[in-house]
Amino acid sequence: MTLDSFSVIVGLIRGHPDQKQSSEFMPLTISRRKLAPAWGDCNAITVSRRLAGVPTIHTSTNEHIYLLAAVLPRVKKPEHIAPLFAAATDDSSLYVGSGAVNYALAELLDRWLAPEMRARYQRVRAGMVAGIAGARGGAAYLPHIELIQLKALHHSEILRHVVLGAPLMVDFSAFAPAFALVNGQFESSEFAGAA
Repeated sequence: MTLDSFSVIVGLIRGHPDQKQSSEFMPLTISRRKLAPAWGDCNAITVSRRLAGVPTIHTSTNEHIYLLAAVLPRVKKPEHIAPLFAAATDDSSLYVGSGAVNYALAELLDRWLAPEMRARYQRVRAGMVAGIAGARGGAAYLPHIELIQLKALHHSEILRHVVLGAPLMVDFSAFAPAFALVNGQFESSEFAGAA
């Protein structure tokens, strides 16, 4: 699948060093040229084969950029996970995108999580609920909490914590309401009914 199939991704990568013209942020990304060395046991052709069907973002320099969250479910060997994170570009943004593609990629990543990752993700989910429920106006986001929690997997710090076990330096009482505010706008649209 290419960007044409996933046009919703087009506006999500402002600030990426390979794409100066974009107008939005994107969470952890990795380029095809960085994938082969990070994957360790393959070349560019093997990377292309392993990632067949994964949405790509084509830059003005013809560089193929992937969301790390979309690449991880294709990883077969656990020892390749940390190098992929090390090679990824982090925009450090609170905004992680919206729409059906974002949701589908987060669902795929959620299904891929190993048991120890799932335990960390459950703690993140609980923190998100507590943070949103305790915030002024947070109750407005509670009907859409499942979608917001799923989207939290795209946030770079949460993804590192869930997948790698990195320390989580997030105060959910501040982070969760801000994350819901920035990333929950589409939840009131007709897309929210798809959940």
